[in-house]
Amino acid sequence: MPAMPNCLRWWGFHGWVRVGAEIGYAAHPDARGRGVVSAATRALAEHSLRPEPLGGFGFRRLWMHIAEPNTGSHRVAAAAGFSLAGRLRARSLVDGAPTDTLIYDRILGD
Repeated sequence: MPAMPNCLRWWGFHGWVRVGAEIGYAAHPDARGRGVVSAATRALAEHSLRPEPLGGFGFRRLWMHIAEPNTGSHRVAAAAGFSLAGRLRARSLVDGAPTDTLIYDRILGD
């Protein structure tokens, strides 16, 4: 796993619920394209899906909402073991224009 640079800004959970959570993140431009966010997202997902008796959060499902034009985040989701689960049409605004949001998820056992 790559070392975490100081320039990485990371959010863990957003939208915490009993059986799962939404994962979101942001990275400083200098940290992008180096595999840091993918590695951190994978590690967070693995810990989140690990049963509580084994030291994890014990979630059954994790998800991410990503605006369709955000190709870097689609690569992060795939590298972290998430699968495309659906599409919310015209949910996001990118540069003022409606765009679809793609939903990725990872469930216990993936």
